[in-house]
Amino acid sequence: MLTNEQALEIIRQHDECYVVWAIDKNAIIAVHPIPKDATAKERFSALAGMSTDYRGPTKGRFLASSTTTLQTLIDESKETERITTRVAIFNTWKNCTVDQLIDIIVNADFSGPMDVFHGTSHIIERLYKIFGPFLSLSQINRLDAFSHSAILHHEQEKGQKELDCYLCVLTNDPARLQHIWTIHKSRKSGWPSWSAFVDAAGDLATDNGEIIDHLISVVEKSLMFGPRFDAMVGLGKIGSNSGERAAKVILGAIYDSSEHVTAVRDCVVRRIRTPSSEWSMCRSCYHGYVDDMAYQLPSVKACRDCLGIGAVPSVAEPSGEREPPMARDLDS
Repeated sequence: MLTNEQALEIIRQHDECYVVWAIDKNAIIAVHPIPKDATAKERFSALAGMSTDYRGPTKGRFLASSTTTLQTLIDESKETERITTRVAIFNTWKNCTVDQLIDIIVNADFSGPMDVFHGTSHIIERLYKIFGPFLSLSQINRLDAFSHSAILHHEQEKGQKELDCYLCVLTNDPARLQHIWTIHKSRKSGWPSWSAFVDAAGDLATDNGEIIDHLISVVEKSLMFGPRFDAMVGLGKIGSNSGERAAKVILGAIYDSSEHVTAVRDCVVRRIRTPSSEWSMCRSCYHGYVDDMAYQLPSVKACRDCLGIGAVPSVAEPSGEREPPMARDLDS
């Protein structure tokens, strides 16, 4: 371990250094000098060194001696502490009941350094994608009331709109999804809840032609891969109602960039080109979502059995599997 002063002394002896911190210790563990006019390979070698500098979570920064001061290193230490505290808060929510999680968002009960914006969206996503099958009618009603309420904090607006999309599925209400779509069409601004809307359109298996055409257009024309991939998965969830044009656009726009992308694309195209009667609900997930941990945080990932589309070919369905519990008709 190095003190900030020791690390700064090394940094000052070189034009640039790659500095590595042990996150769990919040201390500098290595300072790698970067040669002047270093090649990309040499810079990558410094990054690769992080895996051997410390057996634990690390972070690294390229720092120039001309702009690095003791305060720079102190600020990085404070940022590490802030992130560690946020990670701890995210993980404490794993021990909360559904009602406690709803209380947090309804009351905007977020203490620093957790921010209202990310905290609200995180909890709402998990309430739908992880706890969705187990929500009682009273819990769904509480969420519905929050989605229509005057929010306590302006940074909850995005989360509230995401929840509105998810509630279309939780309440099995295609008209509500259509209403959200109609409002979006009438505006010329951005759409912060786009990802949640795509999830809802797919999970509800919408048959709305305008929405389906829009998803196809995103796959075909979006400059960013993330929205294109999400729209493709949404069309796969919708299935045969997406139509042959969707299948052709997907095949023409989604390349073999990785084995995973290719597998998802081929599964989606197969789903679109075959009757819904040949598919069954995946028993391993809820609409293609499963619980996971990523970067020490509770997260949601795509189910490996259905590749995130929430359905598997009927011939591949194991016999004797239990139905996933659905408690939404219960009041608690």
